[in-house]
Amino acid sequence: MNKLRAEFNNIIRKKYIETHPYCEYCNDNKTLAEQVHHIIPLTKGGDNRESNLFSLCLKCHGLIHDNYNEEWKKRHREGIERAKKAGKFKGSYDGNGFSSSAVFCITTQEYFSTMAEAKEKYNIDTSNISKNCRGITKSAGKHPITNEKMVWEYYKK
Repeated sequence: MNKLRAEFNNIIRKKYIETHPYCEYCNDNKTLAEQVHHIIPLTKGGDNRESNLFSLCLKCHGLIHDNYNEEWKKRHREGIERAKKAGKFKGSYDGNGFSSSAVFCITTQEYFSTMAEAKEKYNIDTSNISKNCRGITKSAGKHPITNEKMVWEYYKK
C-alpha cells in the first residue's frame, strides 16, 4: 500500500472512531474503541464505507481475527452477501474465512480447491499463501522433503 493510501485509510479510521467511540461488539457504551475493522477486507473488494466498518476494542478485534467467535462469523457472512449483491466482492468466502480460494502450487504442480487444503497438507498459513498469490511475497513455505521454496498462484478456471 502506498504512503498516500495509508494516510487516507488512517484518516478514515480516525473519523470513524470519532463518530463511533465505543466498541461496537462489546456494545456496552463503556469500552472505548481503539481500532477499526473492515468486515470485508480491502484486499477482498471491501471499501471504507461506514457499512463495512466496525469500531472495536483490542480484545474484540483479536477475537475476530482468531475466527473463534460465531457471532462475528455470522456478521462476516452477512456482510459478504451484501457485498456480493452490490457487486463489490471479488473473492470467495467459505463462511469461516477467506481460505476457500482455489490455488495452484507452481513448485509441486499441485492444484488445491481451497487454500485451507494447501494449509492442511503443507502446514503453511493461508495468509502467507494469499500474500504470495497477490505478489506481495516471492514464496510461501518450504516443501517438507526437498526444502524448496513453494510458489503459489490463484487458480484461474
